Amino acid sequence: MTEDSDLLVFGCKEVLVKFDPDGRKVISISRSNFGNVTAALSDSSGISLRGWNDDQFRHMTMLSGCDYLSSIPGIGLKTAWSLLRKWKTPEGVVKALLMEGKKKVPQNYLVKFQMAEKCFLHQRVWCPLQKQLVHLTDVDEDGWSEELDVYVGMYVVSVLSTTLLTILRDLDQATAEGIAMGNIDPTTRAYVVDINPSYTPGERLKASPPKPSAKVKGKMRETTSTSTKNGILSFFGWSLAIFVFLASLNSFLKL
Repeated sequence: MTEDSDLLVFGCKEVLVKFDPDGRKVISISRSNFGNVTAALSDSSGISLRGWNDDQFRHMTMLSGCDYLSSIPGIGLKTAWSLLRKWKTPEGVVKALLMEGKKKVPQNYLVKFQMAEKCFLHQRVWCPLQKQLVHLTDVDEDGWSEELDVYVGMYVVSVLSTTLLTILRDLDQATAEGIAMGNIDPTTRAYVVDINPSYTPGERLKASPPKPSAKVKGKMRETTSTSTKNGILSFFGWSLAIFVFLASLNSFLKL
């Protein structure tokens, strides 16, 4: 359950978004239904994902721009989809763009693209079964390097006032689990304070209280009427009456 659609690129099979606890509604996005997205149903974008596998979907989204890679100006989702349909692979797309020369491709883009893809494939995550940090998918030890380890998050760097304080090889188990469970702030490493400890999940989903009877409604109207008489309008009413009385008395005395 998230608002981050990037989780689909990471390989999540089912993502729940737009959760509305009051209306008891949620939007479910299933990876298995991507093939049903056709050009006629994609909000006039002309994109069809029929027959596309996970690799093609990931490459399309990365070419259109992602957090781990500098974007190629002028390439959005539809353009990336169209280029991949024509040139099949990211390498083919980049080669075609360089030969055409109309779009500015960042330096070493293809190398950085391949490294960014490692983040989507092998990001380090907390495994609740093994109780430790693991790669999202297993890495190929032969093609793995220290540089890739750093790139996908092996190191945790703490910075204060632009001064490097410490570099940790790994997170300790308790901290990693606390961050994953939402009990520890991932930036400050401070424990998250529960600002509403008495709240019980699901309270808003309870049935509405019964409507008051006619007798109770009468008492409510009576209470409202009484409170109005003793309220701020009553205060100003009495103040105005006293003011008029004093003004009249003053005029009488002058006579």
